[in-house]
Formats: sequence, structure tokens, C-alpha cells
Amino acid sequence: MVMAYSYSRFSSRAQAEGDSLRRQLSAAFAYAEANDLTLDTSLQDHGLSAFTGANRIKGALGSFVDRIKSGEIERGS
Repeated sequence: MVMAYSYSRFSSRAQAEGDSLRRQLSAAFAYAEANDLTLDTSLQDHGLSAFTGANRIKGALGSFVDRIKSGEIERGS
């Protein structure tokens, strides 16, 4: 089974108290199921801004890109 990676992010505490995470993960699970993919949901930047680039510099998104570049994430995932 091919691996898929879900990346969830929101910037503020107010968003954490709302529906942001559930909505993002729900869409990811639906996509993975419809396409027979195993879903990794560990990539999360909750409370980190994308506007400032914090999610790329110190967050999960940056480490995910590094894992892709190093070959740790399998091509086609």
C-alpha cells in the first residue's frame, strides 16, 4: 500500500478551538480511503504561521521537506 502524508496547520489558538483540525484530517482520511492509501497524520504545525514561514523554518513542514530530500520519504508517496 502506498503511503500518503497529511499536513495540518493553523496559526491561532482560536482556530485550535474551532473546527480546523477536524476538517483538515477528515478530508485527508477521505482522500486516503478513496485512493487506497495508508495515511500518516504526524505532520502537524498547530499554532505556527505560514505567513512568516515559521512552519517551514522550525515546523513539521520543513522537516518533511528535508526527509523528502534525504530520500527517507519514498518517491511516489
